[in-house]
Amino acid sequence: MYNGILHAHSGLRWVVLITLIYSIVQAVQARKSGASFTSKKSSGTLAVASIHVQFLLGLAVVFQSPWFSLFQAEGMGNATARFYIIEHPSMMLIAVVLATIGNARAKKAATDDAAFKSRIIFFSISLLVILAAIPWPFRFVNAGWL
Repeated sequence: MYNGILHAHSGLRWVVLITLIYSIVQAVQARKSGASFTSKKSSGTLAVASIHVQFLLGLAVVFQSPWFSLFQAEGMGNATARFYIIEHPSMMLIAVVLATIGNARAKKAATDDAAFKSRIIFFSISLLVILAAIPWPFRFVNAGWL
């Protein structure tokens, strides 16, 4: 069960990154061209939905992970366990909240320009937080992608 959820979490990261980048690029292009926001709503909604699903899968991974047992035994002393149990989920929660706020603000914006600007700002910050929280293979000894 753990390996299945871990593989789903690992694979869905590409969907999250692609949909976020696509939504940001689309918002930048639409803002420049003066397009209507209502025709561009779905990409942001898809990005936020994928981030939410990814976060829920990540929570399931955290509590089933061998890092969780190690963290319970050693606490904050083990940097790798601390990253996987505290730092990574916390930063991802921040990214989820930012993307959700950005999408909600975009939908409620008074003008199309304000909607695209909100999406660009919040989705870009969310993307940067996600990129900072990814366990890159060069980050530490036990880091790496599945």
